[in-house]
Amino acid sequence: MDIRPLSDDEEGCRQEALALAANYLDSTAPLPMEKVQELYQVVAENFWDYDKAQIAVGITFGEMIAERTGWEWVRVTDEYGAEASLSPPGYLIACHPISMIQKRIAANEPVDLAELRDKTIDVIERRIAEGCAGERKA
Repeated sequence: MDIRPLSDDEEGCRQEALALAANYLDSTAPLPMEKVQELYQVVAENFWDYDKAQIAVGITFGEMIAERTGWEWVRVTDEYGAEASLSPPGYLIACHPISMIQKRIAANEPVDLAELRDKTIDVIERRIAEGCAGERKA
């Protein structure tokens, strides 16, 4: 697994996704969790085939994780491809909020995003505590 900071272009795309998510709800960023949940519902029910909407939900969901943890947005490349992800600083471990959302929408799965956020944080923190995450060089 390779983890690196987002490039300027990638960060620009992340910011665009956040603005798009807020625009969908005629709101402003950052969106509170209840608005992110509302956005998930709308996209899952009506725009399940629109990639930009799914990515906007994923990035916005990731912001909920980042706000709670202080994890940083990074670009992860592994055997599955490359994706904007979140990683605790200094560790070779990450979560992938865009994929998390896309898979749930594709499965037509109802989800409580606050619960998913908290479970995701718990899993990553537990893996770090158990020594399952290597150290990442700055």
